[in-house]
Formats: sequence, C-alpha cells, structure tokens
Amino acid sequence: TTKKIKLAAVPPSSIGKHSSVRDSIKIIVSRNKKADNKFTNKNDEIVELFDCGTELVRVTDMMPQHETGHRDETILKEKTAFVPLDNDLNDVTYIVLDDVTTTGNSLNVCERLISEKLESGSSVLLLAVAKTLPDIRTEKEG
Repeated sequence: TTKKIKLAAVPPSSIGKHSSVRDSIKIIVSRNKKADNKFTNKNDEIVELFDCGTELVRVTDMMPQHETGHRDETILKEKTAFVPLDNDLNDVTYIVLDDVTTTGNSLNVCERLISEKLESGSSVLLLAVAKTLPDIRTEKEG
C-alpha cells in the first residue's frame, strides 16, 4: 500500500496575501519528487506527497494576531474554509504547517475543518516552525 501525505498551510490573515509556508510546501514536494511524487521511507513503505498548500483558505480578511493579541477560535472558523483539491480523503495523513504559532488557535481550527471531512483511516498532524513567547518584560524598580 501507498501512504498518502497531504501538506497543507494555515492560510495567511488576508485573502491573496503571500504565504511563505505555501512556498515551502512546493519546495518540499518538488525536492522529494521521484516518479509520480512517490518515494520510499526508511521502513521501505511507498509514500506519496501531495501539495495541498491552498486547500485551507481565508474567506474573510482578519487582523494578524501579532496586531490584535488574540484570535478567537469561533471567529477563525467563520473566516477559514477547507476546500479539498480532490475527493481522496480516505487513508490519508494531512500535515498542517504554520510558520509561527502563538495560541495554537489557527492550527486547531484548521485541524477541525479538515477532520470534519476526512474519512476512515485518516489523520491530521499539526506543525509550527516557531512559537512566540509571552511578553515577560517587567518594570524597573525605583
């Protein structure tokens, strides 16, 4: 059997905004390409990678989290959609990538949107390249 891995990106805050994560997905898939986008993993299983970087989309612009300080999951779900490129949602692993996470709300919403449409044997993994740290500045005494 072939393991299917679909790489998806948390959408940017604005419709049409450039996404370095989507660019990275294209690079990952192209560098691992062999015939038919397949390669063999260390367990000698055939793995097929798919560029699904545009399957998660922003349907309404929103302020970037670093400007607002918080994104409510309910609002995020209203402003985000999962639009699969195909109907192959059985026995697939989605890896959702984000460049920076603060609260994890965007990743959680993307996971829920994908999971609602997945079929048996499928799963969703979340991966952020970096996590922001809380502001720990203190006032000087005196």
